[in-house]
Amino acid sequence: MINYSRPTITKKDIISVLNCLLEEDLGKDDLITQFEKSLAQFLSIKNCLLVNHLTSAFFLLFKSLQLKENDEVILFSFCHQSVLFAVESLGIKAVVLDVEKEKLFPKEETIANAINKNTKAVIVSHPMGYPTQMDKVEIIENLSKEIKEQITWIEECSTAFGSKLDDIFLGTNYDYGVFSFDAENIITTIKGAAIVSHDKSELKKVREINYKSDSISKGQLDFSITSIQAALGISELSFVEKFLKRREEISNFYKGNLQKGENKFLAIPSNSRLNNYALPIFFNNISLAKELFKKYKVEICSPLRQTVFHLLEKRKETLENKNYGDFPNSKNLFFKLLSVPLYPSLKKKELELIGNLLKNVR
Repeated sequence: MINYSRPTITKKDIISVLNCLLEEDLGKDDLITQFEKSLAQFLSIKNCLLVNHLTSAFFLLFKSLQLKENDEVILFSFCHQSVLFAVESLGIKAVVLDVEKEKLFPKEETIANAINKNTKAVIVSHPMGYPTQMDKVEIIENLSKEIKEQITWIEECSTAFGSKLDDIFLGTNYDYGVFSFDAENIITTIKGAAIVSHDKSELKKVREINYKSDSISKGQLDFSITSIQAALGISELSFVEKFLKRREEISNFYKGNLQKGENKFLAIPSNSRLNNYALPIFFNNISLAKELFKKYKVEICSPLRQTVFHLLEKRKETLENKNYGDFPNSKNLFFKLLSVPLYPSLKKKELELIGNLLKNVR
């Protein structure tokens, strides 16, 4: 069976983790600090905070913004579901916006119309590493000064590490960027996430909510990563350009086979460099594609399966969708797209099989 996703673990990764395990004090923060500095340097940003999970990252961010019960957070339907988990856990209101038809993000007008006096944050997501292209100036131009100043803009980059728009890394364009390092991402710490910001004082507020060993504060939280995760992350980051290049090579190979068949892939913005986290494909006959890939033991699935939209669709079955609304454009796109395995450790025979399937599926 060719799995849809698989972490790329190198010999250097294993040695780094083993060396960490041989340390006398596994609780030291040295490796965590080193990983934070290395990530910030790679992204050309000043400040970075590592935490244990994507949900934890957004929970801490929203806590630092001191959001209250009637405050609203705007998020897009293809935002990662962890954002909604964090919003709901704090009892604040999520305003979920449908995407534009055949796009991965809403229209500027849709976002602008959703903003009001209760809006405290807008989460700009980049699903599958595809950049959300929008004009923030156009969105806020008719807002009052008070409302403009109260909104925090956060980039949700759970699957976008390494992607660029106009030669600038996604996650570094707004107030904060949030990345995930789970097992199927570009680089992995198995679980883990990073919050980045150009503003040291703002990120310090987030950091101070997280665990401190000498704190005696009531309700102290601990969302720290471990030194073992940091050791793995440092090693993985040293290979990131190699990983990105290999993913691009595989993606181009698949596209070449697709162009010989009857299916097509989602358009790529000309001014972007994708990390090739996934290759979203429009199959003319999804049922037939699923049957064919299953026959040859190749796992394919929706690249948008961990999104807010998919979560709310599943909740409809248990009547727990909390009346977030309907998302016809998201639904239409979600059920049209599938992606194939795309990771550096795929073998030549596996790639040739997938390429032939892409060329021949009708």
